Amino acid sequence: MKFDCEIKIIGNEKEAFCHMVDLMKDIGFSLFDHNGVIVSLVFDGDHNVAQWNVPKNEMLDKRPRDLTCLNKGSIDDFYRDIGNGCLKNIQFWRELGHNLFVTWQVKDSYVLYEIGLDGWNKEESIQIVSGMVRFILEFYKGARDLDNVFSLSTE
Repeated sequence: MKFDCEIKIIGNEKEAFCHMVDLMKDIGFSLFDHNGVIVSLVFDGDHNVAQWNVPKNEMLDKRPRDLTCLNKGSIDDFYRDIGNGCLKNIQFWRELGHNLFVTWQVKDSYVLYEIGLDGWNKEESIQIVSGMVRFILEFYKGARDLDNVFSLSTE
């Protein structure tokens, strides 16, 4: 059975993404893989991978192509790509081969994140979802009239 979580985070795309990074840190995930690389799938007619090798201040692609909306370089450039709407997914890493694929849709006053739990066993999934719920409860403490801020669905 496949599980997906949806999380609503208020704010613009960059602000919401920073909160998502905080959430992932709280549950043991990093924006960087074991090589210090940020990984996103870029849909340019194909499913290609864009990688930001931030420590070396460069972006590597598995196949050269013209993606005018992507900035190469620093973490600030990466966040600029988040804010300009060029990126719509990212992988968060726990260890080699263990990542969460996160996609998002920008709405009027919030960003809706979808997190796939494919490849995680029952205990790991419970730990991940529990951490998400804990973060959401703290993040929205005192908030009113937000409708659904977290959901778990199956396929």
